[in-house]
Amino acid sequence: AYLITKNYVKAEEWYAKTIATNPNCNTVVFYYYGIVLRNNGKSEEAKKQFHAFVSKNPNDKKASAQVEALDNMQVWLTQTPNYAVNNVSSINSPVSDIAPVYFDGGILFISDRGEKDMLNGENSPVSGRAFYSIYYTKKTFEKEDSIIFGKASKLSRTINKEYHNGPVSVTEDGKLMAFNRVDHILLMKSKNFVNRPKIYFSNQEGKHWSKPRAFNYNSDAYSCGHPALSADGQSLYFSSDMPGGMGGKDIWVCKREGDGWSKPENLGSEVNSAGDEVFPFIRKDGMLFFSSDGQAGLGGLDIFSATKENGKWGNVANQGAPLNSPTDDFGISFNADASRGFFTSDRIGGQGEDDVYSFKVTSKFVRISGKLLASKNATDILPNTKVELLTKSGKPVKTTTTDANGNFKFENLSSDQSYIVRLIESDPGIAAKKKYYMADDKNTLVRVTMSDEIGGKFTFQNLPLDPSQPPQLLADDEYLTISGNLISDGTPPQPFANAKVNLKDDAGNLVQSTTTNAFGAFTFSHIPPEKTYLVSMGEGVDPKLDLSSRIVITNKSGKELMTTKPDANGKFSFRILKEDKATIEAMTVI
Repeated sequence: AYLITKNYVKAEEWYAKTIATNPNCNTVVFYYYGIVLRNNGKSEEAKKQFHAFVSKNPNDKKASAQVEALDNMQVWLTQTPNYAVNNVSSINSPVSDIAPVYFDGGILFISDRGEKDMLNGENSPVSGRAFYSIYYTKKTFEKEDSIIFGKASKLSRTINKEYHNGPVSVTEDGKLMAFNRVDHILLMKSKNFVNRPKIYFSNQEGKHWSKPRAFNYNSDAYSCGHPALSADGQSLYFSSDMPGGMGGKDIWVCKREGDGWSKPENLGSEVNSAGDEVFPFIRKDGMLFFSSDGQAGLGGLDIFSATKENGKWGNVANQGAPLNSPTDDFGISFNADASRGFFTSDRIGGQGEDDVYSFKVTSKFVRISGKLLASKNATDILPNTKVELLTKSGKPVKTTTTDANGNFKFENLSSDQSYIVRLIESDPGIAAKKKYYMADDKNTLVRVTMSDEIGGKFTFQNLPLDPSQPPQLLADDEYLTISGNLISDGTPPQPFANAKVNLKDDAGNLVQSTTTNAFGAFTFSHIPPEKTYLVSMGEGVDPKLDLSSRIVITNKSGKELMTTKPDANGKFSFRILKEDKATIEAMTVI
């Protein structure tokens, strides 16, 4: 009971007594004891209890996930924060204020701040306070991190009834509302009846809300909670312990079908765990946010994100500190451009039991995407191929599969580091070739696989793409090194020493510059092939050459490769044709 009501100090006391007096108690006690120890900041003690649970339940993954979370906690706490968080003092009260969502120039949220129900003479049997109601407050001031709201008022009695009401979700146009309600049942149906939360819908009609309509999958056998409508109202995400889930409460989704909804679909084991997944929010860009106590986190409920790839939900990512804390963090919502938002937390330092917090996205998120090709031909695609994303240091981040057109994407990545993308060497379809290419959304080649100690044989390096840098198209063994000696044909022949030499492409763009040594030798390295180049003296080289002069370019051994004569200004250039493979090979030194 203390665990459920989040009194973790008292819960720790009684779990310790339970195990001390009965070491052979139900093994789940060790797991729950680990949870409250973790939430009370006792990480090493929590690990011992999780390990005790695993030793008795080797096939149960939830405790192993918690140990992993404790091991990763220092990383989450020290990584560059993606959010700046502030308590919204103008909303919060000494009690619980939770689940804020944007609406009509302000926010809707739910709170048990209300007075005792004089009509029925009842309060919540859990908190001893009023039942939850849905409130609205209008924003009156916002500047940087300071947001001020006016006095909060309850929505109409059409929405708020005697028992619990909320959380709530509203479409982008503000016309459709989905919300929770626990109905007031005067006569219990049976001795063991459990009063379950249900989902209802209401439409805004002028300044009023229509009579609520019940969700067609509500049930007395299970809960349907925390509705989250997509911006267009065509999808409904919610949390439920209905049959067919992964354990505890899971996230489900339905699609709009006329006035009703399609059969609920479970989001799968990547999102849902043996614990509880609650308070979903579907952002306008299609990214899902939710809270979980079964995924690896910092403690209590943590906020996670997930993306949908090839019809499946995955790429679950903990949002890290300071959005998450050792206690419960949940009920997140974003504004239209995903730059700001609100969430709920019962962390230390708040004004009440649960408080509303605002956040601003401080770290730009990046996307890595592309089309995988088996050659430089844009139609030679790699469909249905597994792709792994790693940090530059080799830490796995996400995995996906290319679609039927060879496309892949990884979204909402932290911008404070670079990444590598690799193909799996053991894949029979991959091992057949020496290299693979990546193209952008305009079918322009931007990368070729390199052999990398971390990523293996087929690795695309230095991602995301830097638009200010040229594309990394070629493997090292494909680049050219153009070298030679510049010598006049006088008697005796004289080297052009300490002379500036330019390498330009056929369009006249300067590719590289260098200076000859005492023997007239020059080298241009790491030159992409498949182009024609001009080798010429740099500007300001004096004296001008006599028009009868002949300039020779030789290889390293002194063999004459090319000759030319000065132009009318005493300048010269050698044109190295991309088709002249023999000359290029002769000029290449290793």
